[in-house]
Amino acid sequence: MTAQTSLRAHQQRMDVIANNVANVNTIGYKASRAQFAEHIVQRISFGRAPTIAMDVGGLNPLQIGTGVVIGSILADMSQGPLGATDRPLDAAIRGDGFFVVRYYGQQRFTRAGSFGLDPQGNLVEMTTGALVQGYNALRDGGGRLILDPAGRVVLSQSVETLRVPPGLRSPARQTEYVRLSGNISREMTAGESFSTSGVIYDSAGRAHVLQVEFRSTTMPGEFAIALMLDGRPVQLPASSSSIRFAANGLLEFPMVLRIPASELNAALGGNSAVFDPGRSLTVELAPDTNRLAGVTNFAGQSTVSIVEQDGYAAGELLGISIDATGKLLGSFSNGRTEVLGQVAIASSPILKGCSEKGGLSSPQDRTAVLQSWEQLGISSRGFELMGASWRKQTWISPLS
Repeated sequence: MTAQTSLRAHQQRMDVIANNVANVNTIGYKASRAQFAEHIVQRISFGRAPTIAMDVGGLNPLQIGTGVVIGSILADMSQGPLGATDRPLDAAIRGDGFFVVRYYGQQRFTRAGSFGLDPQGNLVEMTTGALVQGYNALRDGGGRLILDPAGRVVLSQSVETLRVPPGLRSPARQTEYVRLSGNISREMTAGESFSTSGVIYDSAGRAHVLQVEFRSTTMPGEFAIALMLDGRPVQLPASSSSIRFAANGLLEFPMVLRIPASELNAALGGNSAVFDPGRSLTVELAPDTNRLAGVTNFAGQSTVSIVEQDGYAAGELLGISIDATGKLLGSFSNGRTEVLGQVAIASSPILKGCSEKGGLSSPQDRTAVLQSWEQLGISSRGFELMGASWRKQTWISPLS
């Protein structure tokens, strides 16, 4: 009996070791360690307590073990080495945590971060086809991302399958803000002018050339300002037809020009409103908090230019990647990079006691997991991706 149980236990330990070796290149695999425990003990005789009155000492019971068994098989959940890959959708977690997936309608957890898109645009775990869970970015009826007051993308409130709809495009954005920076030479004589130009976009994403001209007047530090759109004059408010600089070379008035979209449409002519009439164009000449960063009036060359504008044309989806915080990013042909979703990570001591099913972990006590969903730490923390390429992959932890 003893020899038989010993052989069986050691064979099982060798099976555990062999499984570790076989999975040396399995993504996200965690090595296991077999721990022995004594088998049933056979008692031959009971022990005896000492009896002082009879001058008899105590005796230990006579017990013989019947061999050894595998007491437990423990997964080594320590951090394994991370290896770089060439796939932008590969991800790894440094520290505790699991990716959340759905597999045949049931929730599962995995450390394997080799992701890809299926034909329907669902983000899936590549070895099992399990659907990766997270928070999708919310869009309005026009397909635009919904932003909070701080300018951050608003994500769905519930964990769901991450999906990138086939044919997704980045919608065009009408230019509503233009910023100028640089110097207008103080050495310009009356009637002398300097102009700069840049591209802005209408509501359909068509490009237009906006030209800004500064013409020196007979008043020191004063310049008449004029705007042209595609070579046609734009009517400015009377209060914004000229700008004035202080003796120290900083702009005094006005800080911004606000031009109704109706004036832009009027400049282009025709009956169609290519610029949304409900919006206006703000041209910032200098910020109140740092006027040196705007248009100045010092000696030297004139260098004013349009350094920023917030419009863009529509764009086709070129590629998808996961960044270091677990955000699913889409790169578009218009130069935009937009947040499409957020990969969820579950972290809880409950998950460390899960049973494995084909590379995915399933909670033994599903009720406990569901009840403590708020404590699972569904978040974006813990991502570890390599450098600018953002690609990382988890490999086997060292054998114990």
